[in-house]
Formats: sequence, structure tokens, C-alpha cells
Amino acid sequence: MIEDAEMGPERRPAEQSPEAIQQEATAKEDQPTAGLMGIPAAKPTEERKQILTRAISRAAAKGRRVESQGDYQAVVVKNRLFGGEKRRLITVDEFGDVQEKKI
Repeated sequence: MIEDAEMGPERRPAEQSPEAIQQEATAKEDQPTAGLMGIPAAKPTEERKQILTRAISRAAAKGRRVESQGDYQAVVVKNRLFGGEKRRLITVDEFGDVQEKKI
């Protein structure tokens, strides 16, 4: 234990008991992480752009190419031997969720 004249006795983090560590972790889990009543918070702009970039990378790995792209959405196209081109709209909403729709 460390004694400080102003703070009194305290424990170093390395000296915490397993029970104290578990209580601390449980307390952090119980705290709301975003909005009221479990509603998730909006993602920052840069994070949404990164999520879109990853979604486009996954689409490219499936043989699609980017036809157009904005900050939070992109149109990707896959050429078909028979049947022309197939387009999909990839959108990242304010919560960071990715939706992909046929267009």
C-alpha cells in the first residue's frame, strides 16, 4: 500500500484483488455507452468513411467495381456475361450500419 499525506492509503492498480477488477469491469459494462435507453450514438464522419471504404473493398473482392462514390454511399457494378450489369447501392448510416441494395 502507498500512503500519501494528502490522499491517504490507496492501492496500486497491480495490487487490486480479482474481485475488485471484476466489479470495476461490471460497472463499466452497466454504464450507458451512447444515448438514452440503449440507443446507439452516431458515428463520427471519418469512421463512417472508413466503414464505407471497407465495404467497397469487400465488394471489389467479389468482382465489383465502383461506378460512383460519395462520403457515405457508393454504387458498385458487376459485369455479367449474360444479363448486362448488376448494380448495388452501398450506404453507411449515421450509426455505422452498412446497407446494400440492388438497384
